[in-house]
Amino acid sequence: MRSLTPPEPLRLNARRSSRYGSIYWNLGWSHDGRSIAFKARNRDTGNDELAVADFDSRDGLKVLYTTTGNINADFTFSPDNSQVLFAMHSPEHKAPRLFVCEVEEPGAPRLLEGQPSDLRIFDCAWSSDDVITFAGQQLPVPTEWTGNGGTTR
Repeated sequence: MRSLTPPEPLRLNARRSSRYGSIYWNLGWSHDGRSIAFKARNRDTGNDELAVADFDSRDGLKVLYTTTGNINADFTFSPDNSQVLFAMHSPEHKAPRLFVCEVEEPGAPRLLEGQPSDLRIFDCAWSSDDVITFAGQQLPVPTEWTGNGGTTR
């Protein structure tokens, strides 16, 4: 990845990118256009990482969260660029939910409040005027199987 904005492009290569075996699709640009959030597979551990490449930072790369679990590869920044919003599996809900990570204080993702409880939420966007949209799917509702009394093959 690199910035085409002068004066000097930031390249995630050599020392920075050697940490990753692969970088997933759907990079998420910050609203100020100075950072991108992405999912990558750590070459040494095999874990997935949520990272931010910051074009104004000397190091250029910050890992926000590392997991062996499932992070969806679709990221969006808060209007002030202080948080990254994304979907991942929630063991508590037994479905994907939206989570937030702080950019300046990386750590465990925090579940976004107010999400519909009857949906799997896969992807999202957070607009500069603070509107969050997402793609979701209705959770299956278990129904009792009564059978028809016949035989099955």
